[in-house]
Amino acid sequence: MARAGLDIRSNVREFKRGLNRVERQQLPFATFLAVNKTATDAVIHNQRQMQRHIDRPKPFTIRGIYARKGRYQRGRRRQGMGEAIAEASLMWREFAGKGVAAKKYLRPIVFGQPRRAKRHEVALRRRGFLGPNSFLAPAPGQRLNQYGNLTGSRYVQILSALGSFQENGYVANRTARSAARNQRRKNYFYAKKGGALHPGVYERARTGKIKPVLIEINRPRYERRYDFFGISDQFARTMLPINLRQSLRQAMRTAR
Repeated sequence: MARAGLDIRSNVREFKRGLNRVERQQLPFATFLAVNKTATDAVIHNQRQMQRHIDRPKPFTIRGIYARKGRYQRGRRRQGMGEAIAEASLMWREFAGKGVAAKKYLRPIVFGQPRRAKRHEVALRRRGFLGPNSFLAPAPGQRLNQYGNLTGSRYVQILSALGSFQENGYVANRTARSAARNQRRKNYFYAKKGGALHPGVYERARTGKIKPVLIEINRPRYERRYDFFGISDQFARTMLPINLRQSLRQAMRTAR
C-alpha cells in the first residue's frame, strides 16, 4: 500500500527544556509512543469528520483511513539537529478486493476533481451504450438507499438485463423462455441518443409502462469538501504535545 496520507512527526526541541537526565533518556521511547497514539487518534478524529463533511459516506469509506505506525529504533536521530524523531502515517487504503478502494472515493472530495466513472458506467461503456464523456445519475423518483444510490442488487439486475441481446436500438434480458421462467424479473433497456427518450436506462413494466431508472448526465465535478490534510495536521499539532507528556510519564514508569 503506497503512502497516500499525512506524516505525523515529532519535534521535541522545545519539549526537552526543563527535563532531567532520566527524562531525557526516556524521551525517544516516549516520542515513539506519542506519535503512534496521535496517529491512531487522528484516524478516529477523521472518521468523525468525514461524517460531517461527506454526504452519507459508506462505512467502507469511513474505514478507508488507517494509521501505519512507526517502529521504535534506539538511537535514531534527526541528521544535523541531534533531536529524537519518530513518525507515523495516516494512509488511504488502495486495495479493496472486488470493491472500490477508499483512495478513489476520497481523492475527488479532498482535492476536488471530476468524478471517476463508477463500475456500472465502465461496464456500460464497454458494451457500447454509454459514451466516454457521459455519466449516469438516478432518475427522479427512484428509490435510493441511505447513501443516495440505487442498491447494489439493482445495478446487478440492470447490467444483467443489458448484457444479453439487442433489440431495436436497446438491450433487454428477456427471451420468451427466460420471461416464462421468471415473471418477476424486471425488464430494463437502454435508450440511446437520437430517440424519443432521454438517453439512459429505463424499466418497462408488464403493462407496457416505461419509467427512467438512470439518466445520462454530463461529467459531474466534485468540489473540495473534506480538508483531510488540514484537519489531520491541526489535530496532530494539538494532540501531539498532550500525548507526549502522557507518554513520557508512561516511559518513566517502565524505566523504574
